[in-house]
Amino acid sequence: MKQLAVRLDDLEASLVARMDSQIELLSGSKFVQTPLPSTVFNLANSDFSRSRYDEALKGYNNYLKLYPKGEQAI
Repeated sequence: MKQLAVRLDDLEASLVARMDSQIELLSGSKFVQTPLPSTVFNLANSDFSRSRYDEALKGYNNYLKLYPKGEQAI
């Protein structure tokens, strides 16, 4: 049980780090690494589906800026 608890803690820490990266992307902060095209587009879609249209527009524009020839840019 103790090993499972340790592993769960590690997974939780990893998930928190990933979510922090996603929050930075949504807030317009600069990343050290460029996020994957699907990540940028899916976050914009998520904002759109939640009726967060201003954030969705920023996300879509960010996608077009980063990946002007991307699959979703058409």
